[in-house]
Formats: sequence, C-alpha cells, structure tokens
Amino acid sequence: IDAALSVFIQEYEMIKAISGGKDVWISETGWPSDGSCANGAAVPNAINQERYLREVMEWCNREGVVLSWFDAFEQLWKDGTEWCNVASHWGLF
Repeated sequence: IDAALSVFIQEYEMIKAISGGKDVWISETGWPSDGSCANGAAVPNAINQERYLREVMEWCNREGVVLSWFDAFEQLWKDGTEWCNVASHWGLF
C-alpha cells in the first residue's frame, strides 16, 4: 500500500508519454476491501482501500486527471473461487 500511489502515477505517466498528446483518462482503478492473501503490505482490507481511494482521488483532482473507480458496490454474488477471493470485494458499498 505504501507504494500504490507511486505505481499508479508511474503507470499513468508511461501511458501519457505514448498517448501522442491525447487526454489520458483512468478508466478503472481500485483496491479490494477483503481477500484471502496479501502481497507484502498490499493487504486487501477496507483501511487500505480507503487510503488508496483517498490518495488516488487527491492526486487526480490536483492533476486534473479523469478517474473512474472500480467498483461502486461489492459484488457478493461472485462465488469466491477466484485468486485470493477478491473479485467480490472491489466495491465501496
């Protein structure tokens, strides 16, 4: 989680560099609120989800970047058999 915003910005800058001057919009980003595994400090939980959302939104607002968050609502109908059981936990509500 500590490097998430830096990675986000790095990926954005890479795409922007090859966009030929076109506007670059972030069409999907997010952080799972729950799941069964972590990648170091990149733990899927509500605290990290809130932090990532806040940091990304602040940066996008400051830089004038259009952002779409994935996903508004938890998708509890998903069965939990996917990797790390995160597919149903990307929503804010």
